Amino acid sequence: MTMSAVINKLVDVLGLPSDLILDAITAQLGTYDATHRMTVPQITAVVETLNYWTC
Repeated sequence: MTMSAVINKLVDVLGLPSDLILDAITAQLGTYDATHRMTVPQITAVVETLNYWTC
């Protein structure tokens, strides 16, 4: 999935603000490119970061 698709999906599934998800992506990958295809381990790392930040 592209980064923008991941953000949209996580907003829908987790109900978190897109700004927070974007911050988590940037924290994990160091950059943001809407067209970059994220791997499953990268998406998992972002979700784990969000879990840590919101719990």
